Amino acid sequence: MPSEQIRDADRQMLIKVKAQIRQAQDADTVSKEEICILLGSVLDLIERNMKELESIKGRIFGHSSSDWAR
Repeated sequence: MPSEQIRDADRQMLIKVKAQIRQAQDADTVSKEEICILLGSVLDLIERNMKELESIKGRIFGHSSSDWAR
């Protein structure tokens, strides 16, 4: 999937997660399952964005991500 489509999908997912969090805040009770699903979605977004940032950093500085640990 091209990078722009991934970013659009991430934006849509973020909008959806924000709406779900707002609904959960307004609800009297929220199940553990609902919380886990929301956290999983947030972590997926973070992971994808971290990979994208590492890729960009590598292109800019010409390093692989493993070089940054040294």
